[in-house]
Amino acid sequence: ATVSVLNWGVSHATAHTCVAMQPADVLERIERMQEEEARVCHEHDLCCVQLAELAREGRQVRQTLDAARAAQRRSEAAREDLIRQLHVLKAANAQLAQGAKHRAAAAQRLVRHATVA
Repeated sequence: ATVSVLNWGVSHATAHTCVAMQPADVLERIERMQEEEARVCHEHDLCCVQLAELAREGRQVRQTLDAARAAQRRSEAAREDLIRQLHVLKAANAQLAQGAKHRAAAAQRLVRHATVA
């Protein structure tokens, strides 16, 4: 009985314990150990599935973050472009205002000259 128990892969300490046990008790203990092994294997499989899901979610989060960073860079570039356009428009507006001031002064001179004549 001891040899068959050892052949089942039971540890040395367990084998010594099993020598004093009845064969039915040894078989029951082996069955419990096999059930425990099956439970642990099942839990391990579940952990592997969860790990794979977390890895997939991590990739999705990374992709979302990369897309958000790219959108932020585009937004910043568009903002800088708008600021440049605003400066150009302000300069053009100042030139138009200066031209309007000159035309108004010329018109006043014409009116005075026409009134004098």
